Amino acid sequence: MSEMIHVGELPDKDREIAKKIIRKLLSETNIVRDKDEVSRMYYLFAKRSVNLEAINDYLSVIGFMAVVDDSGYIRLAESEASAISLKTGHARLEKDVSQVLLALAWIYFEKENQFTRNEIIIPVGELNIALEKFHFEKIIDSIKRADYIFKRLASFNLIKVVGKPGTVDCKICIYPSVKMSLSPTKIEAYVAKFNTDKSTANEVTEDEDTASEYEDEDPSEWESESSDVIEGQISVEECMEEEKNE
Repeated sequence: MSEMIHVGELPDKDREIAKKIIRKLLSETNIVRDKDEVSRMYYLFAKRSVNLEAINDYLSVIGFMAVVDDSGYIRLAESEASAISLKTGHARLEKDVSQVLLALAWIYFEKENQFTRNEIIIPVGELNIALEKFHFEKIIDSIKRADYIFKRLASFNLIKVVGKPGTVDCKICIYPSVKMSLSPTKIEAYVAKFNTDKSTANEVTEDEDTASEYEDEDPSEWESESSDVIEGQISVEECMEEEKNE
């Protein structure tokens, strides 16, 4: 069996592309093939086994690996060797951001076979229907909060917003990367946990993220203390654990 090739052993041009892919994964978590021409080039480059090996050889030093998904994206994941010991590198999402992510992933799985392209475009109203289905708070009531949530998820290349939140023609383009390591079964489990935690905390005063409060707040103040860690996998589990410990 041949030895794994290192990034430094790639031809000059390929080495620069590999470095750019590594930087993009570390900063944005996902690279979506159909987002633009550069992303398409990165995806096709990483599809070649020799290039992916070089990228993963580099990432393994810091406990990560790149996974090329056939549905059209590259995602950053923890390498198997570090899955137990690695405790950093997760983006801890606020509860409502995680809930929107779960709803979007559920919509993607439901519609996956209805579209010829791997991206799925829906009106914001359809997202609110899914949130209601899971007994989550709707986001249509707070334009500022919706804008923040969409930008947060778009920063990881999970979605793209078409139009302005709060307008009739606003739509959400859901990228295949929204699936990450989720599955319909996992989504149901996370939804059940959210609702269980909610039902056992009904006596708590409503001083959290209500739409009326958001309207007069600065979106920069909505960041949780731990949300500054954006390099690596998005962790719904960590977010829920964080909410439980508060």
